[in-house]
Amino acid sequence: MKEKYFLSFVFFILILLSLFLDKGNADDFTLYSGNASTQTNAKDKTGAPDILNEDNFTIESGASISVEGSGAKGINAGNNTTITNSGSISTSVNAWAAIETYGIYAIGNNTIIKNLGTIKADSWIGMTSDSSKTSGIYSFGTNISITNSGTIIISSKDWANPGSYTTAYGVYVIGNNNFIDNSGLINVSVLQIYRRVEGSGLYVEGDDNTINNLGTIIVNISEDSFSPSPIGSSMGYGINIYGDSNMISNLGNVTVSTTADSTYAEIYGINIEGNGNTITKRLKSPH
Repeated sequence: MKEKYFLSFVFFILILLSLFLDKGNADDFTLYSGNASTQTNAKDKTGAPDILNEDNFTIESGASISVEGSGAKGINAGNNTTITNSGSISTSVNAWAAIETYGIYAIGNNTIIKNLGTIKADSWIGMTSDSSKTSGIYSFGTNISITNSGTIIISSKDWANPGSYTTAYGVYVIGNNNFIDNSGLINVSVLQIYRRVEGSGLYVEGDDNTINNLGTIIVNISEDSFSPSPIGSSMGYGINIYGDSNMISNLGNVTVSTTADSTYAEIYGINIEGNGNTITKRLKSPH
């Protein structure tokens, strides 16, 4: 009789264990990428079981990640995701049509992104009326925390027909109640050839966000020597904020420059548009 009860107990424990393991596999992935590996495509760059836009991921990457092609994303993630990059991420696109390229791309809420390494995003778009988007880190959602203590380098060269528009941002965040902190280097370089372009070190759109800069932000808008007059003004911003009740602290260095004709280019160190926004010399914690 005792043996019967013992076997029943063991069977019950095995059932509980299998349920626990199944739940872990379905909902919570921890993906590691070692320093020695060099990975070159979106599927296996962190050892993911299938795709990288599932929720509830913890991604620890110390590797060299390189992704090329239209729509390139170094790391792609969703809700409740923690991403730490201590290696290097490089994305690049050369195309004659609409393009998007992102070092880290996260759509969802409760996301934590930490860059301790290097992120490079490079784009070149040819003669087309389509637009392009290039960002080192892009995140859309609420309760997002982004900290950069590493290096983010953005380079965009765009030559297209009138009517198109190109944007290049170091960190690009859309949403409310988010925290963005830069203590590293963000360098954004945009070449203007016959079209309107916009470059920003930090671009935040939304309400009740906290933005801190303790590091260095460099933005340059340049014009090709043989370029005709572009259609519309090109814009350069160190920090660009759209929304209400945001807290902005700048204790670092912001440098914005242009070699383009002043008739066709405007530059701003910090630009804030909205109501109830505050600039302070004290660092702010997340809301």
